Amino acid sequence: MRGKFLKSTSSHKDLLSFVTDGGAKKDIVLINKNPNTPINATIKLPIPAKSFMTYSLGEGVGQRIVESGPEPAKGQEVSVQVPAYSALVVVAQ
Repeated sequence: MRGKFLKSTSSHKDLLSFVTDGGAKKDIVLINKNPNTPINATIKLPIPAKSFMTYSLGEGVGQRIVESGPEPAKGQEVSVQVPAYSALVVVAQ
């Protein structure tokens, strides 16, 4: 993650969020503290994005990072599912 940290909030008690502005792309880190339940999240971006990629790190995937995407973004919103007890990095551009 590079760039300036932006204000970030979560409406779910088990979901932490952090955002950086790297110019043409935004990096969002979501951390699901719940060991049993995945969390569906809708990310509201400060500007529209064309696409996004995700990188997941969690107990269920072993000692590796799982990459997915690119997927189309819906303007200023990106919807993802954060697996139980994991960290998910979303790169929107």
